[in-house]
Amino acid sequence: MSGITAIPLVTVIATILSVDGHHARIDAGLAEGLRPDDQAVIFYMMPVGTERKKVIVNRGIVIELDDHSSMLRVDSEFIVLPGYSAELEVPMGRVDPLSIVELARDRLLANRSMESLPSLIETLIPEDELVEQQILRTIEARRKRRGVYGFTTRQNANGNAPAQRSTPAPIAVSAELAKVVRGWAQAWGDQRVDDYLAFYSRGFLTPGNMRRGDWEAQRRQRLSGPRFIELTVDFLASELIDDSRGWIEFRQEYRSDRFRDAVTKRLELIREDGSWKILQETSAN
Repeated sequence: MSGITAIPLVTVIATILSVDGHHARIDAGLAEGLRPDDQAVIFYMMPVGTERKKVIVNRGIVIELDDHSSMLRVDSEFIVLPGYSAELEVPMGRVDPLSIVELARDRLLANRSMESLPSLIETLIPEDELVEQQILRTIEARRKRRGVYGFTTRQNANGNAPAQRSTPAPIAVSAELAKVVRGWAQAWGDQRVDDYLAFYSRGFLTPGNMRRGDWEAQRRQRLSGPRFIELTVDFLASELIDDSRGWIEFRQEYRSDRFRDAVTKRLELIREDGSWKILQETSAN
């Protein structure tokens, strides 16, 4: 029959947690793509010789659900026991990772009380350094788009900050040093080799103690070789030690037709001939 498109389905297998009359609770819910009125087949596995056979004992329908569990209405005339399984088929789009993220976002917005937020955020964010770094960069980028730098404290009705909670220290990035990095990154991305090299101090500490001439020749080749270079920087922290010394850290993402990577970079800068110059450059994946 033409004009009909089959919807791909995903099988969700859940476990019966408890049974109360014609109600059975299972360990799968919104996060697994279930919705009210979804149909379930309830079964258990019975050993038959060297194999296991599925024995269907009942059917159910989803009537209530939360993030990670659901209530099924089942026929109380047929035995359903905790430990049995429930099989449901749901459209693939419901279990798309972005759909699950959107669900988590909605739950986060719906539970904004300070009592529940810390534990909710701790649960949502995996303990992974790369994920945590990306979250911090995303937060900083959002705040910069809103024209906000650093963090503020929520005020009480009387205008005072709550005494029982501390505010994270502002992440202050020197506008002067950030301007230097932007110019350096722009020259690199535009593949203007001479302008790029001009950002480095006469006393620049070359990596691996390379001869300055060899290092410059290597940089010329790496800047001029690719057909294109794209470079983005997200600032993390900086410090002006005095009028002639400072440092700045940022996350750098590099992409060309030949190579791509992302590193955390730190530039040590000194004022030389009236301009800030790079004295040392270090990076870590």
